[in-house]
Amino acid sequence: MCLLKLLIAYGIILLCITGLVHGSLETTISQRASTRTFLASQISSIDLINILESSYGYIGIRRVLPRIGAAYSLVIYAVNSTGSYRYDPEGSSLSLHNDTVNKETIRPNVANWASDADVVLIVVWNQTIMNNPYFPSLEAGCFAQNIYLAAISRGLGTCCVGSID
Repeated sequence: MCLLKLLIAYGIILLCITGLVHGSLETTISQRASTRTFLASQISSIDLINILESSYGYIGIRRVLPRIGAAYSLVIYAVNSTGSYRYDPEGSSLSLHNDTVNKETIRPNVANWASDADVVLIVVWNQTIMNNPYFPSLEAGCFAQNIYLAAISRGLGTCCVGSID
């Protein structure tokens, strides 16, 4: 609950292993879809960091996401069964945020919550960096599309769930 009280939660993206996909950009784009049935397999931390790096990190000194509104105002948390981890784009790493905040503690009371996925990504808007909600919305959309493409190219499925309280 602490995690959600820190900043306004913008959205959730779920990742799970669904099968291996290799091919061209066109093939990757055509295979991108919302996955709502998840296997019990776990995502390796290396795969997760690689997905986050290619979606919100750096290639050399350049960010992979456009600088919308002259700021990067999103904070990314990966939540699994052991706790919540904050993604550091500069160091391309995950560090423990809170070991009491896990997939079950953030689960809303709705039957269709897809917490069977191994990892839930929480995309949070840090209003102290950018106070105009228009720009973070665009940034979150770009990030979500990058997550979809990076995940499917590694054989992982995704589902954008929306916002949570």
